Amino acid sequence: YRAAKDPLIDSVFLTVKPLPCGFARVEELISAIRIFRSTEKRIIAFVEMGAEKEIAVASACTEAYAPPGAYVSLNGFSNSFFLFSGLGEKAGIKAEVFQRGKYKGGHALAADWKDGKGLPQEVRERSRLLREDMRARYIDILSQSLEANKDEISEIISKAPSSASDLVECNLLTGVLYKDQVMAKIMQQETSQKKDGGNGENDDSQKTMMVIDDKSYRNVSSTDLGLSPKKDYISRIFLRKNVTPGIAVVPVLGTIQDGKGGRRGTVASEPMIEALEALAKRKDVDAAVLRIDSPGGSALASDAIWRSVCLLGKQMPVVASMGDVAASGGYYIAMGAEEIFASSTTVTGSIGVITFRLSFEKLFERLQIWAQTDPGKDPYSAMSRAIYRPLNMEEHERVDGVVQSLYDEFVRKVGDCRNFTSDQVARRAEGRVFTGFEAKENGLVDNIGGLTDAIQSAAELIGEDSWTKCNLIPVNVGKTSWLNRFGKETGRVVELHLLLPDHRYPHVVVDVVAAAAVVNTMFLSQVYKHYMQPP
Repeated sequence: YRAAKDPLIDSVFLTVKPLPCGFARVEELISAIRIFRSTEKRIIAFVEMGAEKEIAVASACTEAYAPPGAYVSLNGFSNSFFLFSGLGEKAGIKAEVFQRGKYKGGHALAADWKDGKGLPQEVRERSRLLREDMRARYIDILSQSLEANKDEISEIISKAPSSASDLVECNLLTGVLYKDQVMAKIMQQETSQKKDGGNGENDDSQKTMMVIDDKSYRNVSSTDLGLSPKKDYISRIFLRKNVTPGIAVVPVLGTIQDGKGGRRGTVASEPMIEALEALAKRKDVDAAVLRIDSPGGSALASDAIWRSVCLLGKQMPVVASMGDVAASGGYYIAMGAEEIFASSTTVTGSIGVITFRLSFEKLFERLQIWAQTDPGKDPYSAMSRAIYRPLNMEEHERVDGVVQSLYDEFVRKVGDCRNFTSDQVARRAEGRVFTGFEAKENGLVDNIGGLTDAIQSAAELIGEDSWTKCNLIPVNVGKTSWLNRFGKETGRVVELHLLLPDHRYPHVVVDVVAAAAVVNTMFLSQVYKHYMQPP
């Protein structure tokens, strides 16, 4: 975004590294690349290792190269299931699963592997539909980047090109070159363009190019590029207000849990609720955007955070932006927002409830561990601690009743928040999982778009025509020092939110994509002023 606005930047060289994140955030990166290219600037990608996601990013660039020995392949999409009931049987451990929603994932613990069927037909069918829609969305991305027919792209994926030369033949890469050859080519092209487009004078300074690495470029002020208004820190600190509107960006990233948390990669209910309550009192915040990337977790914590989101919505507009995953409890929280945005490949839905307990009865017998419990007059008092035996029928019914009541409450709130009838909710519930594209079609989300689109919507809800006229205020959940509040609400943190948020749970941790900008030396003094000064 910054390089697109920056008049000093002519081209960007993008080293695409393996991206352990979902396709949704890859879509956001591709969107940023397309915005950059719309300014008629060039972005050149170099890929040494990658598969579907990395190839999609590279294909969106003006040119894309890979070295001869690159580990690149386009293998397509498939589903894999791991069933653990056999392992549990061998270990003497039995899982007792309680769930509402025949499409929820508890079958992985409880499915009978010996019957040869594995997962129920409903689960396999829903997984197949999800896979096929994810593949269709991927084809859409490639066809738009390459301006190619969708059938052609589908045929290319089915062929599974597995080398750099194969990808060049399929027009997914421009050529096979080493990194130094690509850099030399960029320098030659830029010098040639400057010479051809110059005033005819033999000015060597206009023919020499300079490379700025991504770490130095991050120090550029977004205010100088018109991506954010000038900040009045005096008003913010002493008057607790801004002369320009403020949009808070709240990260909801990780597994949802009760209490104060403490583990990385989790959304703890207490600090999250405190952060949302504090936002409602701030005079420098006019709208809030929730950046949700969570597979769910505690039903109690999800409901408590949802309530806080609803209360915040009475004070200001609240918009939800879904990342790679916003399912189950993640979707529960998003329902409290005025608008919900999702990328076409976001995984969402999973409206259902699941819990389980483990019985170690057989294992304890093997180890000759015996337990004796005297419940006295309270027959259910030892139920939660009775890991040495399965639950009896009465105990099972009690747990099952709690799960049913949680599911009924979830379904009721989906109907209220999304204006669905009970029949409409039923067709979307039962633990069904959808892509963002499917969720938009069935009304679970309002718009297809990334975090920037959600921020733009929040700006419009407070009467601004562009988010660049608003102060973007990242919220550090659980961190409330004055330094975090007033000293860190600029460029670098916002940049992470806008493109690739720094998630803390394993399947979405982001390896930063290295980038370098090629800049004309005739602006060297200005480059030094903006980019080379200490932060």
